[in-house]
Order: sequence, then C-alpha cells, then structure tokens
Amino acid sequence: MEEAKPESFNDVAQNFLKRHVKKEGQGEPALRSAKEIERQIDVFFRPKWGEFPFADIKRSHIAKVLRDIADERGPVMADRALANLSKLFKLQAEFMDDDWQVPTVGIVRKTKASARTRVLADDEGDGDLRLLWGATGGAGTFGAFVRTLLLTARRRAKVAAMKWVELSEDGTWAIPTEPGEKGNADRLKLPVLALEIIKA
Repeated sequence: MEEAKPESFNDVAQNFLKRHVKKEGQGEPALRSAKEIERQIDVFFRPKWGEFPFADIKRSHIAKVLRDIADERGPVMADRALANLSKLFKLQAEFMDDDWQVPTVGIVRKTKASARTRVLADDEGDGDLRLLWGATGGAGTFGAFVRTLLLTARRRAKVAAMKWVELSEDGTWAIPTEPGEKGNADRLKLPVLALEIIKA
C-alpha cells in the first residue's frame, strides 16, 4: 500500500488561510488583516518552502527566512511575519505527531517600530500637500475635515471634537485641553479659509 504523501507547507498554509484567516464557510467575517497575512505567506514563505514537508521545517529554516526579510524589508516586517507564521504553526500543532514541536517557539524578535519621520512636502508642482489638497476638493465632509487638519495643523481628535461654542466672533478657536497635556496651544486664530470650510 502506497504511503500517504506528507503534508507540505502549501497544504497547511492553504488550510490556515481558508479556516483561520478568511474564515470561509464559518459564517464569520474574514480577519481585517487577511490580505496582508496572505501576502506575507505568498511572498515570504511559499517560495522558500512550497512543497517542502511541513513537519520537516526547522527553527533554523525559519530564522534564515526572517533574517532575509529583515535585510530586504526591515526588522519590523520580519517581526510581523514571525507573528503570523507562529499562529500558523501553533494552530497546526494539534494535528502533528506527539513528538513534533512548534519550531517558532524560542525565536524572539522584539524590534521596536521606529517613529515615522516622513514629512509632507509642498514643493512647486506636484508636492504632497498640493496633491492632497486637490484630492479632497470633492470629498464632502471627509474632504473638509482633512483640509481643516491641514490648515490648523492640529490633531485629528481635536479637530473632530471642535464645537461652535469654542469659536469666537473673530475666528479664534479656544481649544479644550485635557489634564496633563503639554505643549498644546489653547487658542488658535483660524485662517479665513478654515473658517469658510467650517461654516460650509
């Protein structure tokens, strides 16, 4: 009698995506991160392990792929890929032989995501700010909100919570501050254009 072919990484990954990520046939919505999880598996892991027997994947194989991801896409992406891969291995563990151990256990990556330093540019021509301003022209309330953010340079939560009683006749916005807040101006003279958008 011919022995059953061992499950490949592709087999397990397909089942993981179907049942636990997309939740097909379960009457539940797919995970919000479903597309990103599937992309990571398709880009980072399938090309390396595809038809390789799932049970034969070792910690050293995983560590090498993660190192490559960190080199090519950055350490934060490697951390995210490890987190999703760990879920896949842990969920499959109950179907494996008793002596099989989850190979992601013991691999620890705790790279702190660095703060984003990109600044919107307003260069002549097609600068970021010009493009964003143009794109929000016909976007209704959301577009007006984004334009008000650009004109006031205040946090989303502050602008979203703005009330008429906070605006004086001369167009000064008295911005409420929460206890413990530091460095936030409590009054802002709004530009004429910002007032026009708000009134509209």
